[in-house]
Amino acid sequence: MGALVGTLVGTLVGTLLRIFALLSFAFVALVARANEPRIADLVTCPLASGQVIEDCRVGYLTVGTLNADKTNAILVPTWLGGRSADLLRYVGPDKLFDSNRFFIVLADSFGNGVSSSPSNSRKQPAAQFPQPALLDMVAAYRRLLEKEFGITRLHAMAGISMGGMQTFAAAVAYPELAGRYVAIAASPRLAPYDIVLWETQVKLHQEYLDCQCQRPLEVLAGLRFLLRGPEWQARNAPREKLDQVRANIANQKLNRDQAFNSNLQLKAMIDLDVARDDAGDLAAAAKRVRGRMLVVTGGLDNIVTPQPAREFAKLANAEVLHIPECDHGLPACSTATQYPAVRAFLAR
Repeated sequence: MGALVGTLVGTLVGTLLRIFALLSFAFVALVARANEPRIADLVTCPLASGQVIEDCRVGYLTVGTLNADKTNAILVPTWLGGRSADLLRYVGPDKLFDSNRFFIVLADSFGNGVSSSPSNSRKQPAAQFPQPALLDMVAAYRRLLEKEFGITRLHAMAGISMGGMQTFAAAVAYPELAGRYVAIAASPRLAPYDIVLWETQVKLHQEYLDCQCQRPLEVLAGLRFLLRGPEWQARNAPREKLDQVRANIANQKLNRDQAFNSNLQLKAMIDLDVARDDAGDLAAAAKRVRGRMLVVTGGLDNIVTPQPAREFAKLANAEVLHIPECDHGLPACSTATQYPAVRAFLAR
């Protein structure tokens, strides 16, 4: 009898473990699918240059619920090389974007390998892919929002780094698109420092594409190391780590797809000037902003110079949150200050 009971218990435990394993697998698969972007097929996307992206597709993720009158949507485009899933870390009731209150649309920028890019285009692969401007990306998001959700006006548009540059562009070119704009660690037009930095990266990527050799990648890795600044590196890469630093630089990896994708986005940022249609007059461009604006900058940003954003904010009567101790790592830096400030701004 005891042996029978033991067998039954063993069988029951084994069955429960298998059920638990299946449920765990199903949960993991569900989470993975939840982080996989959906794709909006826009067929073709005409660009301001006169070129056209064929088989135009835009990836996106959504979090939260769209209300009945469709007035609670926030659009958040990706940063340089980023994907919509990367933005999920900033979405939640206690994060930057409150998904209990708002319907958050995380949009993949052209050139990130999810939306139409040199790396995934069948008709226009690699160097054949046309060069979009940041505002062309915003135009594609507008079509996505209307096609997929019937949204013609946003509660807000917000972005970090390149996503914030798209936000600046939209605030000037499409003043009725949103009631609020939030630009974090971004610029309405790049300073000479930024332009030289990005142009240098473009040249190194192109050199790698031409030679298919390691040297340009090592130079690129060295450049990225220096961008964090001597104080940051003194704290995080002391003398005893020098061999490791050199090894990391020597082992830098990149493939052709990444080089083409990155150059597309870098060139789009270099080209950005929200005052281009105003003969370079930033004050005239700022007057076209209709929605409220919040500009967040870090005092130690060596990636995107904060001065143009602060100048534009003053001209546009925008609110400014300047955090002197933060670098381009906004908004991960000083979350106790940034998160409540951004949430409060969006909730007004």
